[in-house]
Amino acid sequence: MWDWDGFFIGAHWANQNPADAKFLRDWVLSFAFSADLNGYVAGCITPQGPRPLFGKFAMKPFLA
Repeated sequence: MWDWDGFFIGAHWANQNPADAKFLRDWVLSFAFSADLNGYVAGCITPQGPRPLFGKFAMKPFLA
């Protein structure tokens, strides 16, 4: 699951059908619970956990 991709897909689904907002909620929870002790959040999360890319590739900040 990628950071921006998952967010915008979840936002689209929630816009199409409010019941699908659960997918956006799950995206937020997955990324929030994957933060390490220093606050680092990976840009990609796999079923095995955060996927480090190029060292500690930080999740990019964005507004939506």
